Amino acid sequence: MQSVASNFFSYGESMNQFIKFLMILIGLSVSILSQASESISADYNLGSGDVISISVFGEKDLSFDALKLNEKGQFAYPFIGDVDAAGLTARQLQQELIRMLKDGFLKDPKITVSIKEYRQIYVSGAVNGPGGYPYQPGMTVRRATTLAGGLNEFASEDRITVISETDLSQTEIQASMDTVVSPGDNIMVLEYKKIFVTGAVEKPGSYPFQPGLTVAQAAALAGGLTERASESKISVIHDSDETKTAYWIRMNDPIQPGDSITVGEGFF
Repeated sequence: MQSVASNFFSYGESMNQFIKFLMILIGLSVSILSQASESISADYNLGSGDVISISVFGEKDLSFDALKLNEKGQFAYPFIGDVDAAGLTARQLQQELIRMLKDGFLKDPKITVSIKEYRQIYVSGAVNGPGGYPYQPGMTVRRATTLAGGLNEFASEDRITVISETDLSQTEIQASMDTVVSPGDNIMVLEYKKIFVTGAVEKPGSYPFQPGLTVAQAAALAGGLTERASESKISVIHDSDETKTAYWIRMNDPIQPGDSITVGEGFF
């Protein structure tokens, strides 16, 4: 009986230690996310689509839980009218509101401005659900594409670009799945480069590439081999080969994005 009780209490202590450890991990995760959010908020320039909260101590009618900035980055505020928040940080907007309310409205306003929701990021191209999605601090391309339904079967992880909202030149920057994005960014996921099948096939032309595609499957996409086709006379030119040298290839060999496959004829 003592052994059973001892084992029970030992199990209970282990569970308590595990729960404490789990709570510590959760606390650390929340702290890291909070620090990341605060770090971004400190330098973050407000713009159209952001949602802010304004708290004025002792002034319920001047406090708002959620104010969305319009297309000009503005919002309407009592006594003041339209307030232009575009390009300001939350702290700068806070100081601006204090200055405005001091001008004949409140003697010593105590105001806190915080970002409730960041403006959206936009995902387009070879994803299952292109569109705008809520930004989260620390968001990567991987997380953004997951929100967009994931990559489709033709998407290439090597052909992802990001255009920053703050870049006036709107330059496309090459990105990876682990690239960190910012609010308002436009993420474009391109498809693999198409393959080209020519020669003795029923339907010569270009066709979508998919990982694992073989010469036989590429030929099938092109309607199959003609009666005069020779499986021993199939060549490929790799798009990545600067010399554009043709190599002999077999029906079961894998091909690469952008490959040009030529099926030769035999002697009959």
